[in-house]
Amino acid sequence: MFKNLNFTLMKNRILLSTVFLFAVFKLLSNPVAVNDTVDAYLGDTVTVHVLKNDYSPEGLPMHIYYAPDADFYTDSTITYIIDFERFHNFRSLLDIKYAIKDSDGNTGYESIASVIIIIHNEKYSSLLDINNVNAAINAGNSFFQYGFDSFGETIPTRIYEFPKGGGVNSLASNSLWIGGKDNTGKLHFSGTRYNQLGLDFWPGPVCSDENGLWADSLNIKDWNKIRVLTKEEVIYHKLHWNDPDYEPIEDIAQWPGNGNTALGQSKILAPFADVDGDSIYNPYNGDYPLIRGDKCGFFILNDLRQHTESEGTPLGIEVHVMAYAFHNSDKPSFENTIFMNYKIFNRSQNSYDSTYLALFTDFDIGYAWDDYVGCDVSRSTYFGYNGQETDKEYGDNTPVQGVIILGGPYLDADNSDNPDGGCDESITGIGFGDGIVDNERLGMTGFIDSYNSSNLPNSDPRLDFEYYNRMKSVWIDGTVLEYGGAGHVNTGSYGPACRFIFPGASDPCNWGTGGIEPYGPVDWTAETATVDSGDYRGIGISGPFTFKPGDVESVDVAFTGAFASGGLSAFDNFLNYVDTIRAQYKKNSDFFGYQWLGTKDKVKSKTERLKVFPNPVSNTLKVSYNSNGKKVNIQIINNIGKVVAQKQTVINRELTLDMTPYPAGIYFIRIINSNSVSSAKIIKH
Repeated sequence: MFKNLNFTLMKNRILLSTVFLFAVFKLLSNPVAVNDTVDAYLGDTVTVHVLKNDYSPEGLPMHIYYAPDADFYTDSTITYIIDFERFHNFRSLLDIKYAIKDSDGNTGYESIASVIIIIHNEKYSSLLDINNVNAAINAGNSFFQYGFDSFGETIPTRIYEFPKGGGVNSLASNSLWIGGKDNTGKLHFSGTRYNQLGLDFWPGPVCSDENGLWADSLNIKDWNKIRVLTKEEVIYHKLHWNDPDYEPIEDIAQWPGNGNTALGQSKILAPFADVDGDSIYNPYNGDYPLIRGDKCGFFILNDLRQHTESEGTPLGIEVHVMAYAFHNSDKPSFENTIFMNYKIFNRSQNSYDSTYLALFTDFDIGYAWDDYVGCDVSRSTYFGYNGQETDKEYGDNTPVQGVIILGGPYLDADNSDNPDGGCDESITGIGFGDGIVDNERLGMTGFIDSYNSSNLPNSDPRLDFEYYNRMKSVWIDGTVLEYGGAGHVNTGSYGPACRFIFPGASDPCNWGTGGIEPYGPVDWTAETATVDSGDYRGIGISGPFTFKPGDVESVDVAFTGAFASGGLSAFDNFLNYVDTIRAQYKKNSDFFGYQWLGTKDKVKSKTERLKVFPNPVSNTLKVSYNSNGKKVNIQIINNIGKVVAQKQTVINRELTLDMTPYPAGIYFIRIINSNSVSSAKIIKH
């Protein structure tokens, strides 16, 4: 039901039009139906007494005889269940037809009316539009899909307009996949493509009680929304929260910093600066959201309801998603990019091994059916580009649109600092060879394509094991990805088995083939393989890793695009942008994006400048800071953003902190006063 809305609407119109045949000679006596309008939220059951304002010119009794999209109806009332699965992506209204007859069987055109249901779901999606990209973000697992503004209306369902204002899109959608096996070998998987067949993810955090984990369906309307904030809005709140008559804007006032512990939700959810140090988000006490970039959208998902898309078994995960962008007019790489941070919490008691994450990206470079895909192994990047000289929408100036896996899951701990520069995960990962034990994170460890077809080995997966196999570089028919051709034995592959399709010459040490030299040409692209262009999708993979109970994995992704300019091709500009973005990310990967927040704060006095020593530290850390006699909040934050210790105190030049209780790793010292935030990164041996 409601899986194909346009078809449903067409069917209704055809069936309703048949009533006209009975009304040619009875126009004056037919009963008259009048539209009814009601308000509703997701989860509501709406019953409308439609006959109250309908009437018969002859005063005859009337009844409803046709209401095809109702959940049920009587002679006089129609009931609709506004459940989440059917209507989660409707942003404003439903216009649903019904028809009536009188007791003599009279009916006609004037006997048809609408029940108009205004759905208060307008915050389901928003636009990230502060730079050269206009991208739709929504509170689900299918980005760049804007949602329906009305039932059956033809509207743009994808928005990734690049450049902004050009009226052409370079991406159609992007979604997260994750799957792993429990200690019995059972596969658990959550992931979707377009949410056309169903849903695997649901709004809101994980709930728990003595019976296990569950999703809070009663409050789903409060979670099926994007919290959108700008840097200026947050800074204004930081500086004015204590002003007389000040009232924070809605998304600051309702920032989901805390969960409902009575429902077994985590006490701390969305990141915030806890100015008063009580672990409770309260903007009226000066607390404020910690956002990334100059504009962001934030929402929370879980995977605990029935998986109607993949038919997979839930993992028991909670996913915090922050999409953000920077306004950096002097840096084209940032002006042409949006970012996403996924924080994935294992709230279950299961330990999952052989776990993989993937991003399913539909590249539509303007016209969808003339594209190629490829990857650059050394840059942890995959991309789409036009396969013809001229595109039907972009013309002859087509961009390269790519996805960078900046930082993925942690490499399984081995109590060592894995070296950089090998023919291994260090090629695409971060944290290798930096002197810190077990902080290494994977990058892109595989790339494979998918095609808009139902009968080819590289067609889109439909069931959980097909999704999972694709993340392991296995085609629908069970064969493995092989070097050459289109990656399959039936399409000219020459081997050996590999993990990256169309890498060009970006894998010189043959990491993707296990160190084996390809059995044919090394420079392998869709063009050198003479593959026909078409509607290709890319699947960027990161894994395997072990996902233990209580673990949090953070995945950072950048979507960037480039045109030819300055005498350089679109590909050359694109690769330059990728290099710039990755270099910037590596400077502060744990808190990337936060470093821009606060640049318009009041200037700090020299006496407030924060210094820490020794660094690295083993036991005792000295904190140099002068709070000028004012009480400040000092926090110790671990590498996943959790505040592990905090207190309010006055710091007169120097403070000593005991670091012995904390395991080795990366930490941040943050000092928050009434109008500024200072932080320093430390390494604990």
